[in-house]
Amino acid sequence: TFATAFRDAAFGSWPRLLAETHARLHALPPRPLVDALGAVGLGERVSLARHIDRIEGPAEELGLAELRPVVVWLREREPTLPEPRVVCHGDLFPNQVFAENGQVTQVIDWADVTLAPPEFDLGIVCAGIESLPLHGLGALQRNLAQRFRSSYERYHPLDSEALRFGAATRICRTMVSLARHRAGLGPAPVPYDRHGSARRLHAQLARLGFA
Repeated sequence: TFATAFRDAAFGSWPRLLAETHARLHALPPRPLVDALGAVGLGERVSLARHIDRIEGPAEELGLAELRPVVVWLREREPTLPEPRVVCHGDLFPNQVFAENGQVTQVIDWADVTLAPPEFDLGIVCAGIESLPLHGLGALQRNLAQRFRSSYERYHPLDSEALRFGAATRICRTMVSLARHRAGLGPAPVPYDRHGSARRLHAQLARLGFA
């Protein structure tokens, strides 16, 4: 099962390896990406505003009124996030990383690449780990998220508000995907298609300070 596979993987080295992969990505100079996208008129694709747009529009269409205050908060906080803005993957979980002999060889799925503070990526991953609807594994999930954060902090200190911004973005994105699936408008966001997923996501928003 997914829960068994997750538990088995949790005791390996992947939190450290994933943190190292994020740190290497965030150390890359962003200018080549900005210039390349700007040259073909796609510069806005890497903006944080695009992520908020992708939450706000569908949330309104689907009647997710509980996300309105979160979207307002994201809009207000985005301009105040700390510099520098670096190349963020936007969805860099272990299933996006290929490794051989303990070394990363390839990272895939760059559809959500974004210029943002490094904490944006970290918040997305931590919220993703902690919100997985896995019965009885909550303490393990929180421990894994902490191990991942601690491993990354060896390379870069983390701003708590920027982390919260990334985490809120991740939870809202997942709630929209789940609502679209339940409305028959999109595929199931595995493993959030199982019973109790919506309750788990709402609990995560509450832990982030959103009623």
